[in-house]
Amino acid sequence: MNKIQIIVNNGAGTGSAVAVWKETKEYLQENGISYNAYLTRYEKHAVKLAGQICGKIPEGPIYLLVVGGDGTINEVLNGITDFDRVRLGVIPTGSGNDFARNLGILRNTREDLREITACIRNKTEKNCSGSILGK
Repeated sequence: MNKIQIIVNNGAGTGSAVAVWKETKEYLQENGISYNAYLTRYEKHAVKLAGQICGKIPEGPIYLLVVGGDGTINEVLNGITDFDRVRLGVIPTGSGNDFARNLGILRNTREDLREITACIRNKTEKNCSGSILGK
């Protein structure tokens, strides 16, 4: 499995983002899943990070996980430069989470991560209950 690239907005939502990111890291480490994490530092930073991630992985699928709210997801989508290769996963931490809610994402971090990593391992090319989007 390729390394998962994670864009994290610890400032998302009502303060739950830090705890959700901690739980996400613990899950990935417990399950021996490799990842690179990028923390947003300012408004629109996720746009830049998503573009850089797309540019640095020359071939194959790009597994991109967003730990954040609707604003972070919007920024990431605006930064993606190769939609054919990106497989997008979402761990919602925002206050509204309209994007996640409309896709039926559970808002259960461990269950969402189980589903996302299963989709990656199985190279699923479809939407796995909203947690990861294929092409």
